[in-house]
Amino acid sequence: QLEDAHPAGVAGAQAGLGAASGSAGLAKVVFDGDMSGLDWSLFVMLGIPLGSMVASQLEAPSPGRRIRSARIPQALAGGAIMGLGAALADGENVTHGLGGVPLLAVSSLTFMLFAFTGTWIGVKLGWLAK
Repeated sequence: QLEDAHPAGVAGAQAGLGAASGSAGLAKVVFDGDMSGLDWSLFVMLGIPLGSMVASQLEAPSPGRRIRSARIPQALAGGAIMGLGAALADGENVTHGLGGVPLLAVSSLTFMLFAFTGTWIGVKLGWLAK
Protein backbone atom coordinates (compact mmCIF):
# COMPACT_ATOMS: atom_id res chain seq x y z
CA GLN A 1 0.00 0.00 0.00
CA LEU A 2 1.02 3.61 -0.54
CA GLU A 3 0.94 4.52 3.15
CA ASP A 4 3.70 2.03 3.92
CA ALA A 5 6.14 3.74 1.55
CA HIS A 6 6.74 6.74 3.84
CA PRO A 7 7.86 6.08 7.42
CA ALA A 8 6.66 8.60 9.98
CA GLY A 9 9.03 11.45 10.74
CA VAL A 10 10.86 11.40 7.40
CA ALA A 11 10.80 14.56 5.27
CA GLY A 12 8.14 13.98 2.68
CA ALA A 13 5.95 11.81 4.87
CA GLN A 14 2.34 12.15 3.86
CA ALA A 15 1.26 14.80 6.32
CA GLY A 16 0.74 18.52 6.19
CA LEU A 17 0.28 20.66 3.10
CA GLY A 18 2.18 19.57 0.02
CA ALA A 19 1.73 17.99 -3.36
CA ALA A 20 3.12 14.62 -2.28
CA SER A 21 0.03 13.68 -0.27
CA GLY A 22 -2.26 14.82 -3.10
CA SER A 23 -0.24 12.79 -5.60
CA ALA A 24 -0.50 9.76 -3.34
CA GLY A 25 -4.27 10.25 -3.17
CA LEU A 26 -4.48 10.45 -6.95
CA ALA A 27 -2.41 7.27 -7.27
CA LYS A 28 -4.75 5.51 -4.79
CA VAL A 29 -7.79 6.43 -6.84
CA VAL A 30 -6.27 5.66 -10.26
CA PHE A 31 -4.21 2.55 -9.51
CA ASP A 32 -5.93 0.97 -6.49
CA GLY A 33 -9.50 2.14 -7.11
CA ASP A 34 -9.53 3.31 -3.48
CA MET A 35 -11.85 6.32 -3.23
CA SER A 36 -10.39 7.31 0.17
CA GLY A 37 -7.75 9.14 -1.87
CA LEU A 38 -10.36 11.77 -2.75
CA ASP A 39 -9.50 14.13 0.09
CA TRP A 40 -8.68 17.85 0.41
CA SER A 41 -4.99 17.38 -0.44
CA LEU A 42 -5.88 15.87 -3.84
CA PHE A 43 -8.09 18.84 -4.67
CA VAL A 44 -5.41 21.28 -3.47
CA MET A 45 -2.92 19.56 -5.77
CA LEU A 46 -5.33 19.65 -8.73
CA GLY A 47 -6.16 23.30 -8.02
CA ILE A 48 -2.53 24.46 -8.21
CA PRO A 49 -2.14 24.18 -12.01
CA LEU A 50 -5.70 25.37 -12.62
CA GLY A 51 -5.26 28.41 -10.37
CA SER A 52 -1.88 29.27 -11.85
CA MET A 53 -3.28 29.03 -15.37
CA VAL A 54 -6.20 31.34 -14.51
CA ALA A 55 -3.87 33.80 -12.74
CA SER A 56 -1.42 33.87 -15.64
CA GLN A 57 -4.22 34.53 -18.11
CA LEU A 58 -5.68 37.32 -15.96
CA GLU A 59 -2.45 39.02 -14.90
CA ALA A 60 -0.06 38.31 -17.78
CA PRO A 61 1.99 41.27 -19.07
CA SER A 62 0.38 40.71 -22.50
CA PRO A 63 -3.38 40.34 -21.97
CA GLY A 64 -5.01 38.05 -24.48
CA ARG A 65 -1.87 36.00 -25.00
CA ARG A 66 -2.87 32.37 -25.28
CA ILE A 67 -0.99 29.26 -24.28
CA ARG A 68 0.79 27.84 -27.31
CA SER A 69 -0.45 24.33 -28.05
CA ALA A 70 3.14 23.09 -28.48
CA ARG A 71 3.82 23.95 -24.81
CA ILE A 72 1.02 21.74 -23.43
CA PRO A 73 2.78 18.37 -24.02
CA GLN A 74 6.02 19.89 -22.68
CA ALA A 75 4.24 21.07 -19.54
CA LEU A 76 2.54 17.69 -19.03
CA ALA A 77 5.84 15.83 -19.50
CA GLY A 78 7.59 18.20 -17.10
CA GLY A 79 4.87 17.71 -14.52
CA ALA A 80 5.07 13.93 -14.86
CA ILE A 81 8.85 14.02 -14.41
CA MET A 82 8.48 16.29 -11.36
CA GLY A 83 5.90 13.90 -9.91
CA LEU A 84 8.24 10.96 -10.43
CA GLY A 85 11.05 12.94 -8.81
CA ALA A 86 8.82 13.81 -5.85
CA ALA A 87 7.99 10.13 -5.38
CA LEU A 88 11.66 9.10 -5.59
CA ALA A 89 12.77 11.92 -3.27
CA ASP A 90 9.98 11.28 -0.71
CA GLY A 91 8.51 14.74 -1.18
CA GLU A 92 8.45 17.78 -3.42
CA ASN A 93 10.32 21.09 -3.22
CA VAL A 94 8.00 22.61 -0.60
CA THR A 95 8.22 19.58 1.68
CA HIS A 96 11.99 19.41 1.45
CA GLY A 97 12.70 23.14 1.39
CA LEU A 98 10.41 24.16 4.24
CA GLY A 99 10.28 20.91 6.19
CA GLY A 100 13.49 18.99 5.72
CA VAL A 101 16.17 21.68 5.27
CA PRO A 102 15.49 23.33 8.67
CA LEU A 103 15.85 19.87 10.21
CA LEU A 104 19.11 19.35 8.26
CA ALA A 105 17.73 16.14 6.77
CA VAL A 106 20.33 14.76 4.38
CA SER A 107 17.67 13.79 1.82
CA SER A 108 16.28 17.35 1.83
CA LEU A 109 19.70 18.97 1.57
CA THR A 110 20.57 16.66 -1.33
CA PHE A 111 17.26 17.38 -3.05
CA MET A 112 17.69 21.15 -2.75
CA LEU A 113 21.31 20.98 -3.95
CA PHE A 114 20.26 19.19 -7.11
CA ALA A 115 17.15 21.36 -7.59
CA PHE A 116 19.27 24.51 -7.52
CA THR A 117 21.95 22.90 -9.70
CA GLY A 118 19.38 21.78 -12.28
CA THR A 119 17.80 25.23 -12.36
CA TRP A 120 21.19 26.91 -12.76
CA ILE A 121 22.07 24.56 -15.65
CA GLY A 122 18.71 25.25 -17.28
CA VAL A 123 19.26 29.01 -17.08
CA LYS A 124 22.83 28.78 -18.41
CA LEU A 125 21.75 26.58 -21.36
CA GLY A 126 18.91 28.95 -22.16
CA TRP A 127 16.14 26.45 -21.48
CA LEU A 128 14.50 28.76 -18.93
CA ALA A 129 14.91 31.99 -20.89
CA LYS A 130 11.84 33.99 -21.86
